[in-house]
Amino acid sequence: MTNIISVQPQVVYGHVGNSSAVFPMQRMGIEVLQLDTLQVAKAPRTDEDWTNYKSIERGIATLIEGVDSIHELEHCGALVSGYLDSVKQVEDLYLAVAMLKKRNRSALYVCHAAMYLSNNTQLISDDVKEAVIRDLVPIADIVVLNQHELAVITGSTFSTQEQVIHACEKILELGARYVIVKDLQILSGELDTVLMVTLRNSFKVEWPKFEFTEPLLGLGDLVSAVFAASLVNGVNPISAFSHTCNATYGILKITKEHESYELQTVAGQYEFVEPTYELPVIKIEKTATQ
Repeated sequence: MTNIISVQPQVVYGHVGNSSAVFPMQRMGIEVLQLDTLQVAKAPRTDEDWTNYKSIERGIATLIEGVDSIHELEHCGALVSGYLDSVKQVEDLYLAVAMLKKRNRSALYVCHAAMYLSNNTQLISDDVKEAVIRDLVPIADIVVLNQHELAVITGSTFSTQEQVIHACEKILELGARYVIVKDLQILSGELDTVLMVTLRNSFKVEWPKFEFTEPLLGLGDLVSAVFAASLVNGVNPISAFSHTCNATYGILKITKEHESYELQTVAGQYEFVEPTYELPVIKIEKTATQ
């Protein structure tokens, strides 16, 4: 069995960070090495929600060294990271990725560049944001982000599909193999779009937009986890993208049916194994400007 390291926050209540990512990967047959970067009482939707949190004191790199000391790092097929609390955590994660790839050259680093909410609210300080862009994005094999994070990382503005793809290609030029833009809302007012851009092609999946009473958090963590688990399980990238989108749509639909704004990953756990829906993956034909 191949393992995945998940470096993310943990919430006491709700499904964000490791609380959103770990269980789906386990349901997909992955042994998850869970490394919590901080603990929060609940999913932080306002500044006040950050008053009840505790940062993990032991460094990420130190904990990864502990895993390496028992010769388990070589069995890890991927490392997935999400929200990071400090520049020190970014620096430690950089070292952790280097250690993993030294032990397993084929291991993937999946960077969920969690910096902004879908409403453009900034989650992290400017120095952490700059460190993520400078140190982590260039070493990632897969980058998962929303449209605001894409704009900030690439210094781009976009209003068309072609412009979004071009911005993603800027990240690919840094070394990534796949860029996934989730919750892309500029292409249609009635649909949510998930876009994947590879070195050769671009693909998208669309579904009807859901409205929730509060901001829905943890979606990027979920997408990163399911995509990573699919790849580690040997699924080809396009099929992994399809499975990720189908599972995510199923969870969103169940969450809406429960009239909740916390992702219903437990109630909808079958979606990670055998999704209810089969949404079409649309290959985007290149235009003259691309």
